[in-house]
Parts: sequence; structure tokens; C-alpha cells
Amino acid sequence: MRHRENREDREDREDREGRILVGLAMNWQTCRVDGIRAKNYAQDRRWSSVVTVNDGRADNSKAPPHILHMECDFKTPRGIKSLCGKLRREFGPNAHYEIALDFFFLINSYYRLRYGMNWTNKKIALIKSLLPNATILLPEDTVGSVKTMLDKNPIPHRRLSVASGSKTPFVALAFEDNVTGGLRRDHRASAKDQMSRYITGFYKF
Repeated sequence: MRHRENREDREDREDREGRILVGLAMNWQTCRVDGIRAKNYAQDRRWSSVVTVNDGRADNSKAPPHILHMECDFKTPRGIKSLCGKLRREFGPNAHYEIALDFFFLINSYYRLRYGMNWTNKKIALIKSLLPNATILLPEDTVGSVKTMLDKNPIPHRRLSVASGSKTPFVALAFEDNVTGGLRRDHRASAKDQMSRYITGFYKF
């Protein structure tokens, strides 16, 4: 017998439908803290699905509800194009995608070595051409990598301070007790320590 949806469940589903959170440089299965945060995001009423993305694999058959992983090297435009194709096939081109690059352990060399210095001249425009309802959130490191990209290739954006960026759902949910507790059990810095050590703000595109 098919389960009958009550009004609260239906309203919750309709509110979340078509809103997808994409966490770049995350893997729900291979990194325990990423897994904890992904569950927090999936349980939030804001999104219908949470997608973690990095160049590693994950067994999505074992994923918690509303979470999946996509393997992709997003450093290059080719990798971004591949990722957008996977998202379009999974959720459709017109879903509302909130794409956020992870701010945990954002070492100063990570943009140059891992994430690419070609966001403002190539990748953001490519994402928006393939996913027209996408927004992109990039954390700023202590050497100003995103500002350097914007100085060379200016595009429309909104600069967020650490305080303002911390209020965005992707960041705010990383401060919840079960997440910071997981960090402490790993003998790693708390979420707030992460912000003060590695992050000077955010850029929203």
C-alpha cells in the first residue's frame, strides 16, 4: 500500500523540490567530517538533494537519503563541463543549483594546485551557461586568490565578509554541534578555527 503523504511532508517536499546543494572538494564517504556535514545539509529543509564532488569515488548505493557523490576533477573547464552534464542528467538543467567550494582547510596553495585560477575567466561563465539557475560561492584564502582572479578578469559578484558569509546555509550548518564535535574527535581544528586560520571572506557569483 502506497504511503499517503501528509500535508507537512508534502509542503516540505514541494519547498525543497529542485533545489540542489553541490559541495565541491567534498566526499560524503571518504571523509568523515564531509559525511557529517552532508547529512546536516540533507536534513535541512532548504534542499532536495546534496551532491558532494571531488576526484575520488564513493559507493552511492550506501549513501544516506538525498545524498550522492559525483567523481570529477573540477580544476579544468573540461571537468566543470563534465560535472554540469552529470547534474543536468540527474536533476535537469532548470533546477536551482547552489554550488559551493569547501572552505575547510583552504591552504593558500589550493586554488593554484587543486582548484584552478581560472574561475572568473572560464569556469563560472561555463557553469552559468549550462546551469542557468546556478549560484556559486567561493571562499577567499589569506593570499587573496579570488581577488587576483577578479582583478585580471572582472565579472559581476558580491563580496561577503567572514561574518556575512558565515550566515549562508553552506557555512552556517558547519558550525552546528554535531559537526564541530566530529572535528574535535579527529583532533582537528573547530569550524570557527577554520574560518580564522584560512578564510578572509567569500565571493558569491
